[in-house]
Amino acid sequence: MSVEKVKKNKSNSKLSQSEVLLKAHQYADLVLNSDSPLNEFFLVPIKKQGRVFLYLSNNLQLEFGESFKIEDILIMFKHLDPDEITDFLQHLPKDKHLKVSKKLDEHLKEKVEYLLKFDPKSAAGLMSFDYIIIQKTSELKTLYDKLKKAFKRGKRTPTVLIRDKENHLIGYISFKHFILNRPKSLAEVIEPIPTIYFDEHYDDVVKAVNNSEHKNLVVVDYENHILGIIDVSDLLKVIEEEKTSEVYNLAGVQKEEDILDSAFAKFKSRYKWLILNLFTAFMAAGVIAMFEDTLSKLILLAVYMPIVAGMGGNAATQTLAVVVRGLSVHEIDFKNKISVVKNEIIAGVMNGCVNGFIVALIAWGFNDMPMLGLVVGISMVINLFVAGFFGTILPFVLDRFDIDPAVAATVFVTTATDIFGFFVFLGLAEIMLL
Repeated sequence: MSVEKVKKNKSNSKLSQSEVLLKAHQYADLVLNSDSPLNEFFLVPIKKQGRVFLYLSNNLQLEFGESFKIEDILIMFKHLDPDEITDFLQHLPKDKHLKVSKKLDEHLKEKVEYLLKFDPKSAAGLMSFDYIIIQKTSELKTLYDKLKKAFKRGKRTPTVLIRDKENHLIGYISFKHFILNRPKSLAEVIEPIPTIYFDEHYDDVVKAVNNSEHKNLVVVDYENHILGIIDVSDLLKVIEEEKTSEVYNLAGVQKEEDILDSAFAKFKSRYKWLILNLFTAFMAAGVIAMFEDTLSKLILLAVYMPIVAGMGGNAATQTLAVVVRGLSVHEIDFKNKISVVKNEIIAGVMNGCVNGFIVALIAWGFNDMPMLGLVVGISMVINLFVAGFFGTILPFVLDRFDIDPAVAATVFVTTATDIFGFFVFLGLAEIMLL
């Protein structure tokens, strides 16, 4: 499907925010998979170009940013919110970032510069200005007038926040209750709304959203002054980027890498992890060298070595994926860590028994060596125990030292299963078969 077909298929009715994001995704996918991404990008409707840009890979954003004219960017900005403009600017080359910033009108420039002050991974870095502030003592007509203006310029229904004279947050107005109750004053329909401090980390924002029934969080300072608002639909994009990053990191690939990148760009994003893997492979080879005499006396062991090590590596990767996901979505905390470790180890031993029994029967049947089958079976159980243990413990340790477990854990876990797998298998073989 081309950009032109997407245009023809779109509805004439006003899109919801989730539909707007979905449409941006569709256009971004078309651009990424095109033979000529920049040309395909400019086929996207001008109103959607800015948002589509935010969904492209970092490399494409940098490439497009170099190609865009200042006038093109300013036109895109007319259809973006200040928080989206802030994200857009952060993906431009520094010189163009400065040139575009100087061209912004003063009102917009003030908002963007305000947002740029905050850490992008903090609550303030995730907030937007998609809200209306009404003083508690205001007349209903004031609310109606502000809503009319907001609907004319906005793409979604703004949240109505209520404050006192000192800009302290009091609550918000639910449109559902407002319509049903037909109040005579604002005070009749004010409801509480969850807040979060401006310097709270992204992880804490996700926790707050998960623990709340509201679709918004109000960002406040330590005196409860209103600074901005975080909409769940905006947060979904950030969460999606985090999940995509985790998938890439588990494979040792940078999230900025795209399928259309040059060979050199791909080389730069991957070489360090491959070099690290090379060194860990030498460590495993060193263990094998320790049992050179054993291997020379019983060459058949070489057939089963990769089976034991490979099964351990696969089991460790499964455990690692589950634990990293649990850490990222905050399903794992201090209280249940011991339970997680215990369950993963038990599951590893159970899988080791099943697979060890199967491979033991095969070794016994094909080679007519029951002791070889026993050695392989025991080795499988022990190595899958190691996989469950290290696949769980290592992410916890790395996370404790603020090292992303999705990036570093894979190399160390597979090294552990290789080294222990070879050592146990060859050690048992030397004791039981020679």
